[in-house]
Amino acid sequence: SDFVRVRVRGVFPRASLLQFIPRDLADEAATRPLPERSGLRHTALIGVDVARFGGAQSVIRTRMGRDARTWPAKKFRGLDTMQLAGQVGEHINELRRIGIREIVTFVDGGGVGGGVVDRLKMLGYRVIEVQSGEKARDEEKFINRRAEMWSEMRDWMVYGCIDNDEALVDDLTGPEYALHLKGQIKLESKDAMKKRGLASPDDGDALALTFAEPVSRMDA
Repeated sequence: SDFVRVRVRGVFPRASLLQFIPRDLADEAATRPLPERSGLRHTALIGVDVARFGGAQSVIRTRMGRDARTWPAKKFRGLDTMQLAGQVGEHINELRRIGIREIVTFVDGGGVGGGVVDRLKMLGYRVIEVQSGEKARDEEKFINRRAEMWSEMRDWMVYGCIDNDEALVDDLTGPEYALHLKGQIKLESKDAMKKRGLASPDDGDALALTFAEPVSRMDA
């Protein structure tokens, strides 16, 4: 336990008491061997976090079942909504070319993200718009959809596989959490993280978007 690590062994704790995803959980997911795959039987779930300002970046993340490592994140700066939609469409086409037929794309529609959603739908792609600030499916436990998605992702990381990439691990372990007045979990906002001197967890949010719908419904 962190109590023993600090009080008995005199070493640093694994995580802040407020850290939503512990560092050791992220490290295990980053070094865990990929599961054996029997063909491309899972639905490919794509999460797209759309940059809104300043140093933020747009990120495309792909997950199939326990595997969020095979397809490295695609990161972009300075793209407008039409250009980003084009990049997402090309990524979907790449997956189709290697034989993946079931593909669902989740796009954060807040801010300028709505333009990416509209363009992808116009091009005929299967897209689900996600509003991270809207109410959660489990309103008694989570303050909003974003906190719920991150919680789903944290549970998945017990057996899932992510990139062994320090930037991604930093994104995943950066946000802290608090309990709302009614006891609901509230994840730290990007603005609050920026005030603490941390970068916007765009890559982490993109991966979290792949949990926007229940896994059982997406066959993944």
